[in-house]
Amino acid sequence: MKNVFVALGAIASVAVLSGHAWAGCGDGYCGRPYPGQTYPRGHGGGGSGFVGGLLGGIVGSVIGAGIVAAEESRKAEPERRPVSRVIKTAPPRARVARAPPQAPPPKRPAKVVPRAPDPPRPPVALPSSDENRFVPDEVIFEVRNTVPPSTVNDIANQNRLTRISAQRLELIGSTVYRYRIADGRQVPDVVRALEQDLRIASSQPNFIYRLADDPTPNSLSATQYAAVKMHLAEAHRLSTGQGVVVAVIDSGIDSSHPELAGSIADALDVVDGTAKPHKHGTAVAGIIGSHANLMGVAPGARLLAIRAFAGEGSKLGVGDTTDHIVRSIDWAHQRGARVVNMSFTGPRDPLLSRELRAGTERGIVFVAAGGNEGPNPAAADDSVIAVTASDAADKLYPAANRGPHICLAAPGVNVLAAIPSGGYEFKSGTSYAAAHVTGAVALLLQSRPGLSPLAVRTILLNRAKHLSAETGSGSDCGIGLTDALAMVISPDEKHAPKEVSSSAMEESSTVGSAAGSQLDRTTINRPVIGAGR
Repeated sequence: MKNVFVALGAIASVAVLSGHAWAGCGDGYCGRPYPGQTYPRGHGGGGSGFVGGLLGGIVGSVIGAGIVAAEESRKAEPERRPVSRVIKTAPPRARVARAPPQAPPPKRPAKVVPRAPDPPRPPVALPSSDENRFVPDEVIFEVRNTVPPSTVNDIANQNRLTRISAQRLELIGSTVYRYRIADGRQVPDVVRALEQDLRIASSQPNFIYRLADDPTPNSLSATQYAAVKMHLAEAHRLSTGQGVVVAVIDSGIDSSHPELAGSIADALDVVDGTAKPHKHGTAVAGIIGSHANLMGVAPGARLLAIRAFAGEGSKLGVGDTTDHIVRSIDWAHQRGARVVNMSFTGPRDPLLSRELRAGTERGIVFVAAGGNEGPNPAAADDSVIAVTASDAADKLYPAANRGPHICLAAPGVNVLAAIPSGGYEFKSGTSYAAAHVTGAVALLLQSRPGLSPLAVRTILLNRAKHLSAETGSGSDCGIGLTDALAMVISPDEKHAPKEVSSSAMEESSTVGSAAGSQLDRTTINRPVIGAGR
């Protein structure tokens, strides 16, 4: 706009100057005329000068007024300056002391179902060079918990094995697979090959067990002296084993025998499903629970009749093996057994040992026969109470095994027992001695159901009648004769028999004590036996 006003002012100035020029001509001064042209003095000069001056004044006034107005308008408006681009920087922030940040509340971990840990990988369970008590064409193994079941078939195919069975054992939390070696390879070689596979948790032969029975003919001259030796009549006034669940892992039991009528709570046949009655199983069960013509040790007990042995003349491996025994123990545990009678013998068996240890930790008492036919490592396991046999004169059975693990005895020579089809027969062997101790344990557990296996063992040893030192040769513990009355009577009871010790070791009453395994070993090696007469 200012430039416009400047231009108009210039035009006005020209006009004013033009007016003055025209005014000068009016006065006779117009400069030198064009050639040939003359102007007379005073010709029109005054009029033209007046008009030019008038127009120049008007235009100048108008332009001047416009310039003044424009200037006033400019002064009234705020001054506008050209804006230059400036990079602004944020002013430094003052440091403000703040409280240290609080840790966020811990997140609640997602609920995760823990996976059962892999079973410990034991050393290779190969039989010793002189150990041949296993099925010659079978092997059993476990896989690690991280290995899917579908992989088991791959392992079997790689090792050229044919499946026989698979059994879940709840006590040890593992599945045991039983396979047949079809190409004639030796069992130790197959076990070694399996142990090289990192997917395998354990492998071993399928060991064979035998009933601890002496086939020697027995004299019929003896009577039922066991009831007198163990003070059964007096003990039954205090306890009959009522309601205590006792598992008998043996050959077929004749549940229809009058001595056992109503005593069998449940039965299992892990052999072939025929459950044929057998003398050995019927006699063992009868010693524990007879209640007709004979006086059983625990006539009120509830028996679990488990057939794991096929009996004489059966095909090797049909029964009597590791697989049959561990399956029987697991079944007994699931049905609430507190005592398990094991009147059989066998080799050292890692899988069976694990099953026994797991059962002991859950409060099961295992009673085993010491054996009559050579060493019986199964009875030497820390988790069992091994028993030898004695006769009517308190002499140890000559055919019975000896060892530092055998500290208890019970009647087992010429004892009258039930046999199938309603019959009776005199029997000898540590099998029947073990049955007497099993019955005595049932009496104790009725009166004191909270006792742990360790406490039961302690009471058995402390309250046994000490036999002569001569009978205990070959053992570093004195052998005591089991007394049923002494077990169920209080230590300070005046009616306790004289041969029972009045000073017993401390008796724990906690089932599944954490310190049980260590104390059990101490008890086995250095027991305290009651003073004899």
